[in-house]
Amino acid sequence: MLQSAAMAGLRQPLPPSLWEVVALRATGARWPPETQSRAELVARACLDEGLLPLLQAEPALPPLVRDAARRAMASRLHVDRDHAVRRGLRRGLEVIGSEVVLLKGSDFAHRLYVDPSLRPMSDVDLLVPLARAAVVRADLERAGAVPIFHGPATRVASHHEIAFDFEGTLLDVHHSFVQRARHRIDYDAVCSARIPVDVLGIRTARLCDVDVVHYLLLSIAKDSLTPRLLRFVDLWLALRAAPQALEGALERAHRWSTARAAYAALAEAGRILPELDGESHRRARESLLPASQRRWIDRYVLPRAPVAPTRAVQLWRKLWLLDDARRRTMFFVYHAGAVAQGLWVGCVPRPRPGAAR
Repeated sequence: MLQSAAMAGLRQPLPPSLWEVVALRATGARWPPETQSRAELVARACLDEGLLPLLQAEPALPPLVRDAARRAMASRLHVDRDHAVRRGLRRGLEVIGSEVVLLKGSDFAHRLYVDPSLRPMSDVDLLVPLARAAVVRADLERAGAVPIFHGPATRVASHHEIAFDFEGTLLDVHHSFVQRARHRIDYDAVCSARIPVDVLGIRTARLCDVDVVHYLLLSIAKDSLTPRLLRFVDLWLALRAAPQALEGALERAHRWSTARAAYAALAEAGRILPELDGESHRRARESLLPASQRRWIDRYVLPRAPVAPTRAVQLWRKLWLLDDARRRTMFFVYHAGAVAQGLWVGCVPRPRPGAAR
């Protein structure tokens, strides 16, 4: 599907500055690259940032870049993985049932992009109600899914997600966007506002437009403000599809104690893509916080360069993107307790689903 999309020259509406941004970050020079070595760097950057399918689909791509992009996609591993992830999405929906909400690429690829193959997915993210999380886990394990834990805190039931290796696909089942101690998000309201959709021939649901934008901002902040560039393209497309959703998302940020995270994500998005830094966007994000807090985040929290942060920097940003001292204390207490509980749980053998009791 990816090759056919590129050959057809599908014109996905993209931020006008996107390739200029990629070229400057990858080579320090402007778009289009004028040498083969620079074209190779741009193609490699697009592969790393999840943008290579979009680059290949550009109808007027310079020959140097087209050839470099073809070489970057020389093996079919990337395409095969993309197909496997979509099979995993279908299987996950079949096992979990209808009471599930699509998150991230599981939704965006089929709705915001003119062809799903233009939006690569490395995993499948789904949201289920907290009350059903244990049942969903048991159902998935009976179907052959194997839990994956990244540290003691991820073993406890209160952790916001659990990852599974499900038939070779990474499946992340969330009952919350992030750890609940960090914010006061009303998940009953989120589920009540969900919108029914059909994906891959299966009836399911997605977040409403307001919650899509709010969750995108929260996820950018959760990734230490340095996600792949694809996430900023997702945000641009989501706002282009529903411009009015930003106002509602920021209203949620005020009510749900995610104002600092939303501000920082919008500020970083505006620094990455000029299209997200217009006057209306600046006014919107400035409405989230007092000037003193905005200056603090701008100076001490936002990334200085597009590089992967150290663990210390990740913790620093996580701390200062919580809205107040009470939330920071709550999260510290929660995390310490989750680690202790996770260490204990990891030492206790767990019966296999379906085993005789």
